[in-house]
This record gives sequence, structure tokens and C-alpha cells, in this order.
Amino acid sequence: MPLVYSAQGKVESLNVKRPLYNTWLCRLFVNNYVPVFGMAIGNFTQAGFQGYIAKAINFANFPVIQVNGKALMTSVLITWTPTGVAVQNTVFGYYVTDAANTTVYFAERNPAGGIIVGQDLSPFTVQLNITDDTDPT
Repeated sequence: MPLVYSAQGKVESLNVKRPLYNTWLCRLFVNNYVPVFGMAIGNFTQAGFQGYIAKAINFANFPVIQVNGKALMTSVLITWTPTGVAVQNTVFGYYVTDAANTTVYFAERNPAGGIIVGQDLSPFTVQLNITDDTDPT
């Protein structure tokens, strides 16, 4: 018999994982890579514009909500602001890793292709949504 979560169980399963998610780092990648299930750190070339660093993910204390029968948790906005001399990077997406940058947890590629960042020192922002899609229902 398969494991079945209640609606509240789905919410609590994300709440319990919140401290783990808050240890992850979000990184921008600049190579024209399409993430796949077997991706690894070596598949990504990290951005290099002045002022760029991997950013901590913060799910703060935002509530986990139910959307179409799925639990959903949204992060605080993650913003990179180039500094110093404008250096163009074409950002194709972001990937999320452990703090040591040894494991990729997930990645998302911009479906429209690369976005130019750093050319005019404008900020670049990402917001993450985590759902319980991989949990049994």
C-alpha cells in the first residue's frame, strides 16, 4: 500500500525541511547548459561579474500554503547587484547547491535563453518556490 500524505502532512513535511533548505546556496550559471536529471557541479560555469557571490537561500518564516493540492513554500527574493566596472555576463539560469558546492540539488534554465547581467550594473533577482511534488500523494 502506498504512503499517502494528508493536506496538513504535506505542509508540515516542507516546514520540517525548512532548516535544511536555508543552508543551500543559489548560483547563477553563464554557460548555455540545459539542466538534466544527472547534472553535476561540473556542468555549470558560475557567473563572474564584479560583486557576484553565491547567495544564501532564505525561506524565512513565510507560511507553507496549499496550491492545487500541493504544499508550496516561497523564498525571500535573492538579488545580485553588479558593482565596480560593468562586465557583461549572459546568465542562462540558476542552480542550487550545498554550501561546499559539491552537490547540485536543482537548477532552472531561463526558457527564453540568456539574460545579459552586469552590463549596466542593474540587479538580477530570483525567487524560489519549493513544492512537495516529489513526495508521494
